[in-house]
Amino acid sequence: MKLTLKELNEIYYCLGKTLQAEGINFANKDLVNQIADKIRDEIDLKVYEMDNTEDDEPEYDSAGFTEDDRIVNGQYRVISNADADEDYKASLQQDEQRYENINQ
Repeated sequence: MKLTLKELNEIYYCLGKTLQAEGINFANKDLVNQIADKIRDEIDLKVYEMDNTEDDEPEYDSAGFTEDDRIVNGQYRVISNADADEDYKASLQQDEQRYENINQ
């Protein structure tokens, strides 16, 4: 049976409440302790698996390059996209022109 982490936590909580119950002997407390230990182990395993899921894919920056793309011979380099550079320069010129038009 595959249980989610939330379900396992709920079972563990309920088992703990069962063990804390005073005056009522409706469960074998030794068996409940054993079950609680097994549930706790399963919770720990799920948390470990969640923490250790490795993403083997490289991370890309906003320009679409990986860290390996940017490091050559131990030196960090900037990769330029000529079209993007021209668009950026054109937008700066447009902004400058708008600013000048407003101030005239």
